[in-house]
Amino acid sequence: MINFCNQKKIFDSVKCPNCNSNEVSCNGTYEAINYFLKLLCMLAPFLNINYIYVVQKYVCQKCNKSFRDTKQEENLQFRNMIQLCISKLILTLRFKLGVSVRGISEVIKTTFGVFYSIGYIDNICKIAGNNALIKMNQLNYCNQKISNVLEFDETFPKAKEKGCINLGVATCEHGLIRKVQTIDLTKKAKELKCFFKNLITDKYNPKVFLSDYELSYSKAIKKISPNIVLLKDFVHTVRQIRRDCKSVINKINVTFGKSAKITKIEHKQTTKLKRRLLLKQVNKVVYTMMKGFKSSKCGVGTIYLEGGLEDLMKLSIQFKSLKPLCKKVSRFVRKYIDTWTTSMELYSKGEAPLTSNIVESKNAIFKAFSKKAKSYSLNNIDKFFNVVALMENFDIKTRGVNKGTNAMMRAGIDLDEFGANNFFEAIGLADEVKINIKSDYFSKSIHNQFNNNVVSFVYNQENGSSEQNYIEECS
Repeated sequence: MINFCNQKKIFDSVKCPNCNSNEVSCNGTYEAINYFLKLLCMLAPFLNINYIYVVQKYVCQKCNKSFRDTKQEENLQFRNMIQLCISKLILTLRFKLGVSVRGISEVIKTTFGVFYSIGYIDNICKIAGNNALIKMNQLNYCNQKISNVLEFDETFPKAKEKGCINLGVATCEHGLIRKVQTIDLTKKAKELKCFFKNLITDKYNPKVFLSDYELSYSKAIKKISPNIVLLKDFVHTVRQIRRDCKSVINKINVTFGKSAKITKIEHKQTTKLKRRLLLKQVNKVVYTMMKGFKSSKCGVGTIYLEGGLEDLMKLSIQFKSLKPLCKKVSRFVRKYIDTWTTSMELYSKGEAPLTSNIVESKNAIFKAFSKKAKSYSLNNIDKFFNVVALMENFDIKTRGVNKGTNAMMRAGIDLDEFGANNFFEAIGLADEVKINIKSDYFSKSIHNQFNNNVVSFVYNQENGSSEQNYIEECS
């Protein structure tokens, strides 16, 4: 509400910011909110602070320009600072802790006493997604340390079109998420080729590709980088051998002669007993083979594998029902034993890891956010996961081997060329608000009201009035 004044008083202490003239007169007043006092009122409601104040407007008689009191400029700077902090809080709650949009709105309303609509919060998240996608595509073109390893795997987010897309995740040995992109299963070969083509650049040209036993990965990466060394993850190798053992043994049945009088229950019990006893014998052999995949046994890993195969062949001679298992495991080992030997040699030199635990840990993060991403369309789901990936890359670890560092530091990314030193700068939420508030702004704003309310509060406490009664009186 503006109140116009007719007085033409000249103020010596007020100068026009346009022409620096002292010929200034009043041009009305209006009511404004002191955002610092409003924030303080939310944190301490029993103080009953009045955060509405009157702002004086002026007009210059020389250049005819209208301007307002300088105190309002300081107040607006503080408002911009609060809005910047709330925007950072929104993105942290959404992409770090996985809070829903409605939950974020309630948190801000409870903490700051300000209502932020769901559409406004979602708009902030979409803007962050657009900027994060640009920055993640720019990541592999910056100057950085030499990275020799590319780890790749897929996870399965629950999007609107269930079963139609997978999420491809690529990392390096430094724990940096290099690229995140959805892969359409109906044209998987083409999507994977495009994924690796945009991933490998002059600045990031890995020599080793580590993945599971999905054949489409190897075919796609070989088309882009023919000289890359293909390695297989030892964790998936152990899982595959154990899976083969259980699947073959579970198909074994016990046969009896026609003259044998046995019930169905007894036949079932006997079959279970035979499977359990055979599995017990096979587990001893598998345990010997598993020793060959341990990092401490890399020098003699193939010896354990060969010894395990010989023991399995002896068991198949003793128990004929184990011949299919022996044949299946032998074919699997003979096919990949050269690849495993190469993995052990590179690990002993410190050039490649044995397992893809890094990309598996990143997949666990994306799986946790898959429920939040299901409300997004296929066009925006890439942007959502790219914000999560960029925040994870800038996340400073507080424990473990990498304590005090983030993935961008470990990979040696040139942050000046990248254009951001932290996550919020990367998505366009840098601290661009230049705070130029005088030191006495806060003290003068609350000095009188704070002292009066505290005196009243102490007086009520001494006269037996509880804090709750005082708050009710203030309200």
